Amino acid sequence: MRGAENYSFVAYSNNYRAPLAQLASLRPYGSVGPEGAAKNMFYVYLLKSDKDKKYYIGQTNNIEQRLLKHNSGMIKSTRNRRPLNLVGYEKYESRGKAMWRETEIKNNASKRYKFIDKIKRP
Repeated sequence: MRGAENYSFVAYSNNYRAPLAQLASLRPYGSVGPEGAAKNMFYVYLLKSDKDKKYYIGQTNNIEQRLLKHNSGMIKSTRNRRPLNLVGYEKYESRGKAMWRETEIKNNASKRYKFIDKIKRP
């Protein structure tokens, strides 16, 4: 898989009403380096809707803020599927890599199922 060596992931489950500060204390699987190194990181994340039990895949540089936007109805594509819970994410060093991975997952069913399976696994 091209580019697979450039990411790590975390499985995370959270009720959207719970404090999101817990997310900051998580350390992604396989991550190394000082705690402050994650400030310029980009993420491909997986959300699951409590309403219809379907998944949503997106990319961002701030997971906490993006999850709040999804659950407040500011994101058109997930507005009618609230509440959404963060299942997990992959971490990338550049927005380009994160965008490439998001597009790859969304456009390839096999890679999408593998991504969801990997994130859901503890």
